[in-house]
Amino acid sequence: MILFPENGRLGNQLFQYCGLQAFLPNQRIIFFGFEDLSSFCIDSYAIFVTRKFFLSSYLFKAFCVSLLLLSRFRILSQISEELYAENYKLVVRKGLFSNIYVPVNVFFQHYDVFSKFTNLPSLKPSLFERAISWLSSNGLDPDSDNLVFVHIRRGDYLSWPSVHSPAALGLTWYLSAIEEFKKSFPDCTFVLMGDDVLYLEDIACLLSGCFVSHNPPPIDFALMTLCRHGILSASSFSWWGAKYASIYYQSDSVFFAPKYWIGHRTQLWDPPFMISTQLTYHL
Repeated sequence: MILFPENGRLGNQLFQYCGLQAFLPNQRIIFFGFEDLSSFCIDSYAIFVTRKFFLSSYLFKAFCVSLLLLSRFRILSQISEELYAENYKLVVRKGLFSNIYVPVNVFFQHYDVFSKFTNLPSLKPSLFERAISWLSSNGLDPDSDNLVFVHIRRGDYLSWPSVHSPAALGLTWYLSAIEEFKKSFPDCTFVLMGDDVLYLEDIACLLSGCFVSHNPPPIDFALMTLCRHGILSASSFSWWGAKYASIYYQSDSVFFAPKYWIGHRTQLWDPPFMISTQLTYHL
């Protein structure tokens, strides 16, 4: 049995879900928190215990910390990963209760792992319905229009991992990627989405043939999967949007992402092996 306290938002939660399913398929998983994932997918593989079960956020945090401490002191077994090894390795440290495992800082963001993500959770049909409804209200059709999602993440990315080398991409990068798409696909239509709608509106004023999504993140994710192409931020959220879209369209899809991912300003890969064959890396 795996007891997994929440660590990250939807994109990271998808990596964790698919990674555990790939490496430990015979283990029952209990996710604590993970509301983003549980509201997003249809699942029979895991058990979700929501924050509401704990009555208060304080009790939830205390419970999660206690799991981590029990694994640290070898009461429960611990699962970790070697983040900086070229050949991916999942590390298991047995505890007193050897059949109960707690993952600690495990994200499965390594190129050795990506090919093992074969059994992805299905999106809830209601998310597709709302995404298609939004497209239709804007006169767009995912089957007949050549749609390109543009995911722009700001918020915490403006100062993380540091104020000197933030993960947020500059406007010049996005405009350059958009121009590259226009050269290859003159008929494409851009769907802008992200966590700063006013910023998106400002960008839209500079472009023709684009639409700004004012939808919540789960609907934006469904919109990504309905777009044939994409321009990604250095975000696991948009990585998965491209992953699902590539499955939906099977072929002929192009996805631009920043070279070096989060380390695009320092030109050092971060995470070190976050390189995916489904993406075209754009400087």
